[in-house]
Formats: sequence, C-alpha cells, structure tokens
Amino acid sequence: MFVGRLVESHKNVSTLINAIGKFARKNESISLVVVGNGPDKNGYEAMVARSNMPRVIFLGELNHDQLCEVYAAADILVLPSSSEAWGFVLNEGMEFGLPLVISEAVGAGPDLVHPGENGFVFPVGDSEKLAEILQLLVKDESLRTRMGQASKRIIQDFTPEAWPKEW
Repeated sequence: MFVGRLVESHKNVSTLINAIGKFARKNESISLVVVGNGPDKNGYEAMVARSNMPRVIFLGELNHDQLCEVYAAADILVLPSSSEAWGFVLNEGMEFGLPLVISEAVGAGPDLVHPGENGFVFPVGDSEKLAEILQLLVKDESLRTRMGQASKRIIQDFTPEAWPKEW
C-alpha cells in the first residue's frame, strides 16, 4: 500500500506503479492500494489504465477509521518519495506491523527502517530494485511476518517517555 499526497515531484508514486507493473506480470496475486489525493491522481490513474494494470485501487482520502482498516488489511507499506522530510505514514504502518519499503530520500529511513530487519531501502526512482524487493516480500510470508513484528518492536521506542533516554 501507499499512503500520501499524490504529488509526483515529492512522492514519486510513478516508481511504485512501474514496479507493480513489472512484478504483476509475474504474479497476478499482487495488488496496490493507493490512499490519498492530490493534483497528480488523474495522471496516475491514466498511467495505470495505459498499462492495463487491473489490480491498482485508488481509494482517495480516508477518515481515520477507514485508514486504520486499510493498514490492518495491508501486507507491505511502500514510500517511494523523491523528497520526504520524515514520512509519518511509516510510524503508522509500523504500529500495524507492516514491513516498510522506502526510497533513500525518506528522512525517517535511518531512524525507522533497519534494512533486512523490518524493511528495505531502495534508490530513488529505481523501479527495478523496488520490484525485486516487492517480489521477495510477496513470496515470503514468514519474512513479511518477521519484518512486521520487528516494525512493531522498533516503533515501541518512539514515545515521548522514551525520548529523554535517547538524548
């Protein structure tokens, strides 16, 4: 799943759509759920239609309860941003026990993503590498489960009570 504002210059969702397109040809069971709205939503929908990718679902903006339902149903959270100061959706995804797949431009990466433990980091714009990572995670349920559990464990330390201990 992807959650965020649909602005290509920052969120780079086209890299994720391209990766899903490459991977979907090999595995029909993969779906991409895109949560959010923004000026590039129509362009993304057109990109999906041109590529004839039937398993990409645009949900638009959701309220808190709806978003929680989507997080709970998801298997992986992807943030392919080309510019991202933090990426709070990572914190949310971790609370729901999701493995994280992020670009190297996501500011929260060094703090929240421990490569190989709770997720993976890929070069900005590299849809081939992203497709490889997604293929690995989709095919290995035990890896997804271990990484999701690690995400929950890591995010437990991100509380106001724990912050003074870090400084």
